[in-house]
Amino acid sequence: MEINIKKIVVARIRAGLSLVELAEKTGINRITLSKIEKGYQKPKIQTINKLASVLNIKLEDIIQ
Repeated sequence: MEINIKKIVVARIRAGLSLVELAEKTGINRITLSKIEKGYQKPKIQTINKLASVLNIKLEDIIQ
């Protein structure tokens, strides 16, 4: 399972959310989100679900 991180970043920016705001909305640590966006850390499926829900994107669009 590969995650398309670029689509998550684009969705966050389009939603007008900073990493801090996304962290608050998802309950995911800001540092963790930063590591995910930079490709330093692979997100768990629960994290992907939270991000998809808050950013209003389909899982199929970010999981390849």
